[in-house]
Amino acid sequence: MTDYISTYLSRPRWRHNRLQAMGVQWTYRAPEVGELVIRDATQTHPGTLRRIVSVREDTRDGRTVWVVEHTATDAEPTTGTDRKSVGFWKDVGWPRIAEHYPICGTCRDLMPCQHVVIDTIAEHSGKTFERYGTPGVCPSCQEPVTRRQRVITFERNLYGLGTVTFHLREKCRHAAFEYDREVHRDDGEFELTCPGSARRGLDENGLPVTYCTEPDCRGADRKHHGYGFWTAGYLPHPDGYHRSPEGGGVA
Repeated sequence: MTDYISTYLSRPRWRHNRLQAMGVQWTYRAPEVGELVIRDATQTHPGTLRRIVSVREDTRDGRTVWVVEHTATDAEPTTGTDRKSVGFWKDVGWPRIAEHYPICGTCRDLMPCQHVVIDTIAEHSGKTFERYGTPGVCPSCQEPVTRRQRVITFERNLYGLGTVTFHLREKCRHAAFEYDREVHRDDGEFELTCPGSARRGLDENGLPVTYCTEPDCRGADRKHHGYGFWTAGYLPHPDGYHRSPEGGGVA
């Protein structure tokens, strides 16, 4: 098995929350009659092959859309049997696949077939459970947590049992930020981050200042979820922003 295939099977790709078959290319040019398109892909199934038999360009709500009629690959294009239609936004693109494509020798589905994907997801879930379910070990670096290190402990474990403790050192910090966002997505009680967008610069006295869209910003040093803007010069107080309190972040 080539390195390309091994990598693809071990790391399936998704787009718009749909599994992508090997060989699929998202293109932004207009579809052409006779080309192959992928339809009905899901999170665990790469979809089925369809042959394009007609293309019509239209406009919906000011956006260009290609209305494509397609049939099964073994159907006669002129009979109308199994003929269906779908619309593709021009600015989103459509999933084109070449005439030569890999299929599973067992189930005859496009690769990666749903059996391979489900097995991969199960294996990944098992490893994730092990990483987050080992007490006293940081799930990011997989190294023990000691009393001398700066850490943060989350009471809620999204992937395993017990509490979750991350190091707050540089190489583990990003994972801790991401976990903070996920675990507090519903309750908004973020411990390391701020849900607002931040703008940073200098105030009228030449001192560093941070403005945030959140009235109760968690702190100027917090990692903000939204768009960030920074300038080395004077930054007037933007409309709709609030001055963030100094500190509050992770040093």
